[in-house]
Amino acid sequence: MKKITLLVLGLLISSIGFGQQILSHSTDNMTINSGGVACAGGDPATTADNVFSRSYIPSDFGFTGEFLVMGARFAPVFTDVSGGADAEYIVRLSSTDAAYPTGTLTLLGETTITVAVADDGIFQEVMLDAPVTVDAGTEIVVEIDIADNVDPELFDARIAVNDLGEGAPSYIFSVACSLTSPTTFADINFPNNHIILDLIGDENLSVGDDATLANNVSVFPNPTNGDLNISFARNFGATNIDIINVNGQKVMNASVDGIGNNTLATSRLANGIYFAQVTNETGVATIKFIKN
Repeated sequence: MKKITLLVLGLLISSIGFGQQILSHSTDNMTINSGGVACAGGDPATTADNVFSRSYIPSDFGFTGEFLVMGARFAPVFTDVSGGADAEYIVRLSSTDAAYPTGTLTLLGETTITVAVADDGIFQEVMLDAPVTVDAGTEIVVEIDIADNVDPELFDARIAVNDLGEGAPSYIFSVACSLTSPTTFADINFPNNHIILDLIGDENLSVGDDATLANNVSVFPNPTNGDLNISFARNFGATNIDIINVNGQKVMNASVDGIGNNTLATSRLANGIYFAQVTNETGVATIKFIKN
């Protein structure tokens, strides 16, 4: 059986740009001390299955009304043990019907990223395909799920921590270490192991019938290696389109008629993940796309 090993190595809200905020339980969510505690073992030492989690209630951070759940922020800590290995980190966001870790989780969305040595210690802002609207009083659970490595690709995959304080507990779950439900690090005798795992979102300030707009607008091709087409299934009249990068920065803006197909010159954008925010009198729709 694998065993818990320590890798030897207040409420906070901050803006990351237009329309996005970071909610954090870390007193300091920028300082990395180590990769922290994980279920690990073997020779050479590698990590087993590990799920790291935190929960957030947006209203505790001053949000009211509807809240847009957008993604998560964390820093992977990754060691390639066998050479040429990488690991998949599943970023999962859910709501819970009772105080975490009790209650039943309802999946809001998840995204998988591949982590390699080049990503070690680099903060990642991982976004859902599209924001999910919940009431600001909803408890939202953020999980990073990392599977056990399999021969011959061996790795040590964790997320960054520090010992600088936290406003709410952080949790670990690992079947390999007989942690069959989310357990605080204090309960396994690591009270100063504070994971850095933040929620990205913002208050929903849009007006109008957003669902009608969202159901009648599409982007293609997605991913695109050139320009992007935004197509409207009905006439919405004068429409504004903002292209926003993952840092919340507006990198393009266009005004269109809001009918038929419209082409945006995105070929000049750097490769990466973007959001097309479509706004008119009907409401606001935000669509994620990838520029390759």
